Amino acid sequence: MSKIDQRLVKLSRIASLLADRACQELAEATEACQIIEAELAAMADAQAQMLSRPTTVQDGAVIAGLQALHHRRRMRLLQQLAAKQAVRLEKLTLAQKAEGRRQALDQLHDQAS
Repeated sequence: MSKIDQRLVKLSRIASLLADRACQELAEATEACQIIEAELAAMADAQAQMLSRPTTVQDGAVIAGLQALHHRRRMRLLQQLAAKQAVRLEKLTLAQKAEGRRQALDQLHDQAS
């Protein structure tokens, strides 16, 4: 094996490790988004259930208070989701670049062989 082939093999291994790591980080970021999305869906279901029940005038004040809490919690979750989605997008870009580099090195190695 020539010196160039050896370097290409080493670079290809490094690129594969980096691509694998980028994919792992992307999976973790995706999971973090899914957790928040599931919590938002559960909150929406709970809100719908609460609003579907008949209420009395006394219950109305309690429900209004709960809705205000629900709204603030939902806003915080949406902010967290936006931040997590930005991280996920960054990880996706990094994973695509890493995979592209890995494929390019593999092609160079195949052509050199």
